[in-house]
Amino acid sequence: MPFLLALNMKTIIAILTLLMLQQNCNQETTWALNYRAESRGFYKELVCDGITLKHRSARQGTFKTRNLRAKEQESLETVLKTIDPNNISEPDQSKSMIDAAALASLELLIDGVAYSYEFDHGHPPKELEELMTKLLTLSEKVE
Repeated sequence: MPFLLALNMKTIIAILTLLMLQQNCNQETTWALNYRAESRGFYKELVCDGITLKHRSARQGTFKTRNLRAKEQESLETVLKTIDPNNISEPDQSKSMIDAAALASLELLIDGVAYSYEFDHGHPPKELEELMTKLLTLSEKVE
């Protein structure tokens, strides 16, 4: 009988551990992003889900895909955690209005909520600068 009691306690502890692990997994932020910059003669599109980064430089071109390393994933997630998507300043879009810069759009999907921003390529709002710098740097490594 003590064996059955010990077995039951082990089962209970295992179930409780699994429940706690599941709860911790559910607390992770899920995100994805789509960045597009375009003007006459220029096109760049990046799609990232936190695990892979897809890049194409032609509207009708095929995506080149790269798996992100664990450190790159952590780096992007760390930057994303510092961003308040509801509190992004209005960027200056004057350069794209006169074709001095490509018009860029960034769509963020964070925990099922979509956010969209437009700005001049290379001149994001200050709250998005670090994210865009990391993203564009990683896209250069896509073959």
